[in-house]
Order: sequence, then C-alpha cells, then structure tokens
Amino acid sequence: MEVGKYIIHCLTSPQYLKIIDSQTTGSTKKSRSRFSQEQFFNLKIKIPKSQDGIRNIVALMDKANTLRANQQLLLESMKDLRDGVAQLIPH
Repeated sequence: MEVGKYIIHCLTSPQYLKIIDSQTTGSTKKSRSRFSQEQFFNLKIKIPKSQDGIRNIVALMDKANTLRANQQLLLESMKDLRDGVAQLIPH
C-alpha cells in the first residue's frame, strides 16, 4: 500500500510532471497532450530501498496535502468573512 501511495506522490510531484511534460507530444500541449501508454510503462520511478524511507516520504507528502487543503479552506473562509463584514459597512 505504501509503495502505491509513494508512486502516486511521485507522479504528481513537480519533478515527475516536468519529465512527463518534456515527453508529451501534440500540436498544443495544453489541449491535446499525448503521453502514450508505452511512455508511461517506460517511466522510471526511483523508490527508496527501505520501507521506512517510503513510509516517511508518504507520511510527509500526505501531511503536506492535508495542510494545503486546510490552507485552501482557510482562504475561502477569510474571503467569506471579509465579504460578510464588508456588507456591514454603510453606504
């Protein structure tokens, strides 16, 4: 299970997204990107040798994702609060 989560974190990391982007073909990369199944299967993912190393990276990435989600919720709450308070200002 840990290795699967590790691979997901790798594939969504800036380092691997850069590799994938460099191998992506198509007339316009944003709308018609092509990263073939063969390219995906040939993509090399470096995996730490120890289970502890994998576990530590997965735990840190999970925590970072949770913090990012919480940050987004806080930003939305701050905007809602500001907009609500602005409604109280007489005009």
